[in-house]
Amino acid sequence: MVHPWHDISPGDQNPEIVNGVIEIKRGSRAKYEVDKEYGILKLDRVLYSSFYYPA
Repeated sequence: MVHPWHDISPGDQNPEIVNGVIEIKRGSRAKYEVDKEYGILKLDRVLYSSFYYPA
């Protein structure tokens, strides 16, 4: 089974440009965590303040 983020190739232009997974979108209040049991990203919490990720 291919893992959604562990099996990502670094890319053809490595090390200048590399492929990756960003778990938090800029300006988001949602924080996602890896669910190790199911191998997925899931919503862990939402910030209820004026702060945004990445802080």
